[in-house]
Amino acid sequence: MMNKPDIEILGVLPCKINPNSRFVQYTLPKQIQTVSQRYKLNVMETVIFQREELAKCIDKTRQVGELEIPEPSSIFDYAPDSSSCQEFESLANKVLNKIGLQ
Repeated sequence: MMNKPDIEILGVLPCKINPNSRFVQYTLPKQIQTVSQRYKLNVMETVIFQREELAKCIDKTRQVGELEIPEPSSIFDYAPDSSSCQEFESLANKVLNKIGLQ
């Protein structure tokens, strides 16, 4: 309506997924299939699991006088060798590939 190009949805990103092996093996595939069928959307191959280092990197704060100020950091800075960092790097590569920049 505003003479702008339509937004292209590359896919749904499974994120904050419980890393429990039974959940990943049995429940996650069913949920992915349901989302794909019900909403007619692709689901990204990359999965971002709920991990401790992700929670810690966004919970960082710093003290300024009497105030505690949120100071989240990137997972790439906080834990560059972590599984979470690898998952986000995989996501970035998949997105760049899908939009033709890689």
